[in-house]
Amino acid sequence: LRQELAAARSEVEELGEEVASVRQGLESARADAEAKGSELARVQQELEGKCQDLEAVLEEVEATDQELEGSLRSMAAKRTELEDVQQQLGAARVELERARSSEAAKCREAEEA
Repeated sequence: LRQELAAARSEVEELGEEVASVRQGLESARADAEAKGSELARVQQELEGKCQDLEAVLEEVEATDQELEGSLRSMAAKRTELEDVQQQLGAARVELERARSSEAAKCREAEEA
């Protein structure tokens, strides 16, 4: 009976050592998980900061795009104005040429007379 009791005690001690080893493994795994969780939280904060930076850059790009669109519309309006002025200038040249021809014809008639 003593031998059985000693064997049982030995088994209990071995099981206790195994339980302690498993506990230690669990605690180590928990510590690793907590460390990884902290690292994950840090990376998440870093990514959120980068996302905010990118959103700010996107807002700047959109504002610049709107400014460029406004400039393009303004340039298109000025181009239209320039084309109108060029047409008016062309019409004035034609009118001037007609007036010159008319004056030249009058001068010839006056000289002939």
